[in-house]
Amino acid sequence: MDFANPNVKNCRNDLIGRYGLADSDEALQVFIDALPAMVWLGDDQGRVLYFSEQFYSFTGLRREDNDDGLLFLKIIHPDDQHKHLLAIEAIETRRPFELEVRHRAADGNYRWYLVRAEPLTIGEGRVTYIGTNMDIDDRKRAEEALKESEEELRTLAELIPQLVSIADLDGRTLYGNQRLYDYIGRRREDENGFLWKEVIHPDDLKVILPQIGQPSSADFWQMEMRYRSASGEYKWHLVRAVASPDGKKVFVTATDIDEQKCAEEEVRESEAQLRTLAEAIPQIVWTCDAQGEILFMNQRFLEYTGLSKEQTADGGWQLLIHPDDLQSYLDGWNHSLATGETFECTFRLKRAVGMRSTKANGYRRHLSRAVALRDSAGKIIKWFGTSTDIEGSP
Repeated sequence: MDFANPNVKNCRNDLIGRYGLADSDEALQVFIDALPAMVWLGDDQGRVLYFSEQFYSFTGLRREDNDDGLLFLKIIHPDDQHKHLLAIEAIETRRPFELEVRHRAADGNYRWYLVRAEPLTIGEGRVTYIGTNMDIDDRKRAEEALKESEEELRTLAELIPQLVSIADLDGRTLYGNQRLYDYIGRRREDENGFLWKEVIHPDDLKVILPQIGQPSSADFWQMEMRYRSASGEYKWHLVRAVASPDGKKVFVTATDIDEQKCAEEEVRESEAQLRTLAEAIPQIVWTCDAQGEILFMNQRFLEYTGLSKEQTADGGWQLLIHPDDLQSYLDGWNHSLATGETFECTFRLKRAVGMRSTKANGYRRHLSRAVALRDSAGKIIKWFGTSTDIEGSP
C-alpha cells in the first residue's frame, strides 16, 4: 500500500482505529490481501487512490499508471460507464453506494462485479471512501440464464392455444398468458392473484380449494372443471397442473373440452334412449365390441334363455344354439368380424325351462342380423344385432 500518500496514510490510521488492527503496515496489508475482493480507497472527487493487488492481477494494469486516480475507468464496460456518474452523485452527498459493473480482465473478457463503498470521515472533516469490488459474474450469468429461460417460457405460453398460468403453492397466480385474460374477459391489471376463484364454477371450486398447496415436484394433477367465459357462459376445461422442479411453483394449463363434453353427454343420452328402445321391442337385442365380446344383452334375451348376464358374457349362449346350427352360426359370425360385412343367420335357439312352447325340445327358429358401427376413419367400433323369433305360433 502506498502509505506515502497522505490520504492513504490518513485512511490507514482510521482503519487501525476502527477495526483494532495492530499499528503495523504489514499487518494491514495481510488483512487486505486476505479479503476475497478487490479493496480500494477513494477521495471525495471520485478518484481511486489505492487498489489492492487483486485489482492489478485481474486487469493486468500497472500500479504506477494510476497517477491521476482514474485508471479504473479503463476497465469498465462501455455500457456501464454511466454508473460512474451515479457513484459521483453519491460521493457528492457523502452517501454509501452499491453498483453492479462489468470489469475487463487482462485477457479482454468482462466479468460482473458488485462495487460497494462507504464514506469515512478523516480529520478536519475530510471524506475518504473505502470500497470493495466482489466478483458476482457466476451469479449474474445464472440470473441472466434464468431470465432468458423465463422469457422463452412466457413466449411459448403466449403461443400455445391453452389457457396458461403459473401459481405459487398458496394458489396465488404469478403469471397468466393473454389468452387466459381474453377468455375470461378481464384485464391483466385486474389480477389480484386469486382471480381464478371468480372464474371457476362454484361446484368445481369446492373440490379445488382443499387441494391447494398439496402438489410436490413429483405430482401431476388434472381435473375437468368449468371456466366462466367473457360472455358469462361456463365451459368445460381439462386442467392439468405440475409443480416446478424446485417445488415452489405450479404450472397450470386449461384446455377447452366443452364440445367434447357435450358430445359425450349426447352419446350418453343416445345410449340411454337406445337401451330403452332395446328393452321395449319384442326382439332380442345385443351389442358387441369390434372383437365380438358381448357388451349388452336386453332383458328379452335373459328372460328367453334363462341365463344370467355373467353366463351370457362367458359364452353360455352358445350352449343354447341347436348343435346342428352352431357351427354355421359361428362361421358366419367370425366371417363378419373379419370382414365387417353384415351378419345374417337363421338358427334354432333353446328356450328357458318353463317357458311356453309347442316344441318338445324347446327350440325356436330365429333370424339374427348384425351391422357394424364405424368411426370417421372406417374403423369398426361396435356391432349392433337383433335376433327375431320366426317360428310362428308358440
